[in-house]
This record gives sequence, C-alpha cells and structure tokens, in this order.
Amino acid sequence: MNKETWKPFQGFPHLMVSNLGNVYHLDKKQLVTKKPNGNIQVWKDGKGKNYSYYKLLKIHFPWEWIKDLDDDEECKEHPTHKGYFFTTKGRCFSLHSYKFCKVGLVKGFPYPRVTIHSQPKLIHIMLLETFRDNPEGFPDVLHYNDVKDDYRLENLYWGEDKKNWEDSIRNGRRNLKSYSVLCNGETLSVSNLNLFCKERNIPYLKTLRRVNKGMDVML
Repeated sequence: MNKETWKPFQGFPHLMVSNLGNVYHLDKKQLVTKKPNGNIQVWKDGKGKNYSYYKLLKIHFPWEWIKDLDDDEECKEHPTHKGYFFTTKGRCFSLHSYKFCKVGLVKGFPYPRVTIHSQPKLIHIMLLETFRDNPEGFPDVLHYNDVKDDYRLENLYWGEDKKNWEDSIRNGRRNLKSYSVLCNGETLSVSNLNLFCKERNIPYLKTLRRVNKGMDVML
C-alpha cells in the first residue's frame, strides 16, 4: 500500500489532503467524514463543495496513478491527445477523468478501443503513435502475431498491406493460394491477388472473375 503523504488543500488553508483521498481539518484536529458515496464535502465562508476521490488526486497529486503501474510498465503521453497517457501494456489513463479508460469492443470488429475526447480510438494505433515514430510514413499498424486484440507495444509495428499478408501466412492464419493470372498476354503466378490488384490499380472482384474464367485481366 502506498505511504500516505499530505499537502495543503488548495483554496482551503484550514485543510490538508492526502494521496489516499483523506482530508484533515487543522482546526478541529480530525479527519473530515466521507459521505456514503466516498465524496468529501468541505466548507468555506458558509458554502459547501463536494470533492470525489479522483478530483482530489487530480488537483493535488496528478501523478499518483503512476504508482499503480507494474514494474515493467512504462507510460507516455500521446503526442496530440494531451492528458491521455498510454502504457507499454496498452492501458490508457486520462488526466481529465483521473481514471484508466475503459476498453470496449464493437460486435463484429476485432480491434479494442477507448474513448478519447468523446471519440472512439483504436488502442493499437494510439499506442504506436505514442511510443514509435513512423519516419517512412507506413499507413498501417500491424500485429506480429496477427492477434487483433493483443495490443501490447512489443507486438505492434508500422507497416503496409504486403507485410500484413506475410504475417498472416507466417502465423498460419491464411492459406497460401497461388493464382495463374493472364496479364497482357503473359501468364503470371500470383500468391497475393489483392496486392497484385492494388499495385495495378484494378478492381479486385472484377479481376478475380476474369482470372477464374482464364481471361486477360488487363484487357
């Protein structure tokens, strides 16, 4: 358990607040009683104000949450979404709510996400944007083991569709099928028809139909 430390309560000179969320009244020499919901009400000039545990820590101990990280877990603030910190294990902490963000999934979509500034964001993309530069401008964040919900930093890297295809074959998640493609009168052996179409800017489904019929895909 973290050792309890104390600081002056901002705006209330007669109070002290601790990193465990306790408030001490200097005049009465006693702790301020918490409400059933855990909040604390403090008074000044006849006016009461409620503080939650998270709000107390956010104001007085903004970095207290780092003590909850594992020994092998590092954290870093996202370069553009200020106030949101990602850890190497894929956790996201918000200084705005002073809580770890809840991880969610959308039915039929395998990539976990968190809500940032009221917008859903894919964790694997946000994590790599935080910890890894992308000097070559690769368009995609890929998973070494091809497991879409394994968003540990060590499992992610910048890449493109061709590399993603190679990973899926290496990990046994895709069967390697070769196509015999007639292209400008020349017969080619193509293992990745999708990539073949992208490189030539031709539609995949139309090309697949022409391949199955033995027609030249470029005519």
